[in-house]
Amino acid sequence: LRVTRPQVQIVRLEASRYNWSDLIDEFVNKPRDPKDPPARFALANIEIVDGDIGFDDRPEKLKHTLSAIHLAVPFLSSLPVNQEIIVEPKFNAKVNGTPIELVAKAKPFKESRDSTLNLDVKDLDLTRFLGYVPGNLQVKVLSAKLDTDLDITFAQPKGRAPTLVLSGKVALTDIDIREPSDTPILKLPRLATELRAVEPLMRHFEVAKIAIESPEIKIIRRKDGDIFLLRLLTPKNTAKPEAEVVPLTYEVDEIELTAGKLE
Repeated sequence: LRVTRPQVQIVRLEASRYNWSDLIDEFVNKPRDPKDPPARFALANIEIVDGDIGFDDRPEKLKHTLSAIHLAVPFLSSLPVNQEIIVEPKFNAKVNGTPIELVAKAKPFKESRDSTLNLDVKDLDLTRFLGYVPGNLQVKVLSAKLDTDLDITFAQPKGRAPTLVLSGKVALTDIDIREPSDTPILKLPRLATELRAVEPLMRHFEVAKIAIESPEIKIIRRKDGDIFLLRLLTPKNTAKPEAEVVPLTYEVDEIELTAGKLE
């Protein structure tokens, strides 16, 4: 699949509405048969060449551009099929004129023909992007930063389905979450994970360690018995669950919480 010079214009009309929100609403609200399984797919050698995305944030009166986009993905598949892999993974573009590039490493002589793309992010301020999350957040996020040192590995083992595996480290830092009234809920200096092998398309997660450092949680029971935190944790009632072709599997070797405080 090769797409040449696609040009996309995104407009943020108000807090959580975009120029494509009506399409998303139509898709989400469309009646579904709970017996229908999720779509099964196999795409190989995906390329986007010289793409441009314009983003007009009208509430903030800002405009952003992602230009000269070149993206190459060897495959995305949930089917056990062999693919003839031609492209090596890559991503480069200009963000508001500033070049960015993700570097790939290939192992052409390995039987599984591995190729790895490294994603290295430091102190990315997530609060700048929360306004673009569809729907309304039930909490105020005053601060949250992201660090990653991730390897995204594409492999085609002989006689087996191709795999997309994430491994490495992901950390959230300086987390400060509050109720809409500004009452504190959670302060967390650092939540760090070491991923051994995460296969998102296969819904398989292997985590070496989760480290939670010095969390402070505040729970308030009000006069009417309401506890805001419990409202967040209570699952919403949904219709009959849709059938899952691929079951969720996970393994966590170690969870470590240090110097926690619960009030």
